[in-house]
Amino acid sequence: QAALDRLDASHGVFALIREGRRLRSTTFFSRALRKGCALLYGTEDESMFESEGAALRAAGLSAPYDRALDVSGTAVALADVRSIDRDHWDSSRYRQVIRVDPYLYPFSVPERDDRGTEAERFGSIFSSVLEEQLADQGLSDVPANLDDFVSFAIESLKRRRARGAIGYKIASAYVRSLRFERVARAYAAEQYDAIVSGRHGDHMAVTDYLATRIAMDAGEHGIPLQIHTGMGHPEPGMYIGNANPLNLESFLIQPELNQTQIVLIHGAYPFT
Repeated sequence: QAALDRLDASHGVFALIREGRRLRSTTFFSRALRKGCALLYGTEDESMFESEGAALRAAGLSAPYDRALDVSGTAVALADVRSIDRDHWDSSRYRQVIRVDPYLYPFSVPERDDRGTEAERFGSIFSSVLEEQLADQGLSDVPANLDDFVSFAIESLKRRRARGAIGYKIASAYVRSLRFERVARAYAAEQYDAIVSGRHGDHMAVTDYLATRIAMDAGEHGIPLQIHTGMGHPEPGMYIGNANPLNLESFLIQPELNQTQIVLIHGAYPFT
């Protein structure tokens, strides 16, 4: 709470939150807030979010979320976050799903020059997570060849599962089309070598190959693979058509993925 108060004093965080709610007061959003408030606090007065929320936060970082899970009858919440601090979050109620996208872009995400796009932000997140995982295995840079990179990725995922992760997730619809193609290992390795040596290489082929390889790993270990389809929360510059689940047909039809459990998240809206 002290940290939140400092942020509020410096940046007016709570006023920004209130203004954000006002700007998002569509019929649906406003109604959802009122309904949630009624379920949590017994009244549709949205001011209760701040007063009751402050009291809950005083009880612990996870207390508001614990309360929401209790009210909604939700046994376990899954979060696609880098890690979960077990000093604050109960391992029986909050479980990690690993975004595997950092392993799909050893060099960079596809460049975009669209108006208002936030693809670069996702690229920055993917890159920083990849650097963390490389450092976790004592590496300062991506391996020099594709096979070594795959070995690193599989070992990294194994370590993260051992720390409690129970699922994988592909969120690449924010930066590219979900049309992952089948790519031969030899071609992908050739393109990886070209990029490492500073020559022009087919980045997309490398990414597509890695997506299949990691999806295979999910199937081999009984790990569900979530794939972001449809809208989710539409970032500026996100092409909704890229997130059409039909783009996944050539990817999912690969026999190597017969054992992989696929979960299409967000209801594929607007392709429902």
